[in-house]
Amino acid sequence: MSYGGVILAPSPFVRRERKHIVSSHWETGVVVNTPTWHRLEKAVLPEHITDWETGRKEAGIDWEVYPDHVFTHEPDGHLRVADWQAIRRDDTHAVLSIQPTSYAIVNIAQFGEVIEAVAGKGLKYEAIFSLYEGRKIVALLYFDDPLDIRADNGVTRTVQYLAMTTNFDGNGGIRGIPTSVRVICANTLNMAEASDGKAVGFSIRHTSNWTERVAQAGEVIQGARRDAAAWSAIANALADKPVNATGRETYLKRFLPSSSDMTERQERTVEAGRDAIRGLLTSATNAHIAENYYGLVMASTEWADHVRDFRTEDSYVARQLRKEPMKARAVRVACRSAGVDRKSILVELEDARR
Repeated sequence: MSYGGVILAPSPFVRRERKHIVSSHWETGVVVNTPTWHRLEKAVLPEHITDWETGRKEAGIDWEVYPDHVFTHEPDGHLRVADWQAIRRDDTHAVLSIQPTSYAIVNIAQFGEVIEAVAGKGLKYEAIFSLYEGRKIVALLYFDDPLDIRADNGVTRTVQYLAMTTNFDGNGGIRGIPTSVRVICANTLNMAEASDGKAVGFSIRHTSNWTERVAQAGEVIQGARRDAAAWSAIANALADKPVNATGRETYLKRFLPSSSDMTERQERTVEAGRDAIRGLLTSATNAHIAENYYGLVMASTEWADHVRDFRTEDSYVARQLRKEPMKARAVRVACRSAGVDRKSILVELEDARR
């Protein structure tokens, strides 16, 4: 399909002030059950969507992308630019980007096929939306199997999501991000991407062999879900190990150790950290698990994320999103103190899957 081509004409440089407002990012979309905080969605549906084509239409993304010719404006007419193409919308015919012809378009219908191939059976869409005038399409999938951590007793609930994105602006192709962040706008998408760090997610570039990556992407997602199942097993093993006051103090000394060569200030910092964790064990978030080693890990994680000192606001947010060494240390120390053999648990899970 062609809409007459795109003419690249010289234009003056215009300096624009960047305005960080949601409406400049959000175009249209739909969510399930709970409205977004910005309430710009087209609809809030009472039930999860189970197929892509229905979902994209509910979201108002009932258009497609197509390639068009690119021309330059010359004194004697228009000259077609070889090896370049314009990516257009077929509803408004707006140009989303200019890309080399080697850029293979994975259109919106095909994006849905990738999602369903990667996520497998039983997928449920929590949100589908368009950002930046259609340059980025996002689908948030909800896995209806929250992590089975018995000690939480329904007080808290850890839900797994898969955020899938595709871009038509040349800034990456299709991405899949396993996350616990409920992605509902550009900001929460950035949070999910930051927490993934491209370590457990996957990406599929817009190249001619993009279909070959789909099977590999499915393996990555299944691997992420296996990792979540492994954490559930370790958490439950820790929850089955009761801890008394002596055991808590032994754990705290191992988790936040002190030494004879510390300064008085360093010793005060260590003791302040231990005191904070002791206090967190009696808080509403941890009181129900305070008598087992899982509770110690959760209180230590809360301290590592929210209580200990931070240098800047950015570093405070970042440490909640990445794999923090202190949180990994909490698990290792708790397993050692409780006599939980993590390696044996992982081997048992792997054997059970075979």
